[in-house]
Amino acid sequence: MTNQNERIETQIEVLEVRDDGWKHSLDLNIPGFGDRPFRFVAWPNNQGPAPKRGGTMLGTLQAWRRSQFYVRQGKLTEGDVDGTEEKWMLDWNLLGVRPLDTVAAADTAGKAPDKVPDKVPPTVFLDGNTRYRVDQEGINDRESIRLVLTHGATDGANIYADMAVVLAEAAGVAEWLNERLAVRLAGGLVGAAQEAGAVVTDVADKAETIPDDDAEPMPRIRNKNDLSAWVKAKKYTTREISHVLESAGFGDSGEYLAADGHTPQGLAELLLNELEIGGSK
Repeated sequence: MTNQNERIETQIEVLEVRDDGWKHSLDLNIPGFGDRPFRFVAWPNNQGPAPKRGGTMLGTLQAWRRSQFYVRQGKLTEGDVDGTEEKWMLDWNLLGVRPLDTVAAADTAGKAPDKVPDKVPPTVFLDGNTRYRVDQEGINDRESIRLVLTHGATDGANIYADMAVVLAEAAGVAEWLNERLAVRLAGGLVGAAQEAGAVVTDVADKAETIPDDDAEPMPRIRNKNDLSAWVKAKKYTTREISHVLESAGFGDSGEYLAADGHTPQGLAELLLNELEIGGSK
């Protein structure tokens, strides 16, 4: 549990950085705090240059309030952080960062830092294909939580009692999504059919049967600009996009992206699934 004034140092990954003038707001992946990304974490400019997007480092964090998302859901009440909340139920400020390798250096010198995470994973270098799969499986993990929460939503509440139950339910959904990803990477529907015993008797020119945009893998969409360019390339109409968002319970793309755990990548995959993979286009 976490007290209001307690500072915690743990590994963070910077997913997004926004300049708000007097401060920067960051989207962070904090493995030690849970699976969902933490959005709009404040970095005041008087602390120096903000961390760069894509960096993995040790961050010093301090909770400043209970998350309004869980207050609105009725899982928390308004009030100061008192240590009864889980870390993923709080909003955090980022007070400072330092490289991961400073932990190893401190251990070598016999001078351990004030607080060191229980486990600091080693640096892993990935090839492009593996990195793409790792990124997509991370998106699937977050999307599975969103799907479970959407499925369990009722008037002013949720059928799932707490986040532990949601994560347990989401594990099966993430497994299914990752299995579908593996099929696509291994050869798509043709590869799956061959594994089931089908025999390929003829191969037509790919350009005659499959549009070029469908033949391309889903790109990495990091921000709204990437999303806009991708939507334009896919030639989705405003009416089609509005229909998908309304069906998912959102008035527009801004409302979708403002929800906890939602990213431009997730919105692109929702549109692709509803407008093409699901066959509604």
